[in-house]
Amino acid sequence: MNKMKNQIYLQPEQVELMKPLYGFSPSMDSRSGTIEWYNENYDEVVYATPNWEGEEGSCPIAHSNVETGDYTHVGSISFVGLNMEQQIEKYRNTVEEVISGIVFGK
Repeated sequence: MNKMKNQIYLQPEQVELMKPLYGFSPSMDSRSGTIEWYNENYDEVVYATPNWEGEEGSCPIAHSNVETGDYTHVGSISFVGLNMEQQIEKYRNTVEEVISGIVFGK
């Protein structure tokens, strides 16, 4: 049996249940299905939706200024070959890094 074929990847619904990072809380946009990390005290929102547009095992990361519309693609996370605990840790660490750049970098 091919192990990779049966790999279970982190799902957006799991991310919705995660604890906030630096006051940024995850929520799913009801129209688009994107995961948005948002803190009302900042103009930036972070987008990090696992398996976005059918890309199983990956997660693009970007942030956007809600005032200006400026959009910055940060990169993508790959979950291939990682167990669920490792995927969650990699996801949180990456999102935390992006959010900390917003909080402390400006």
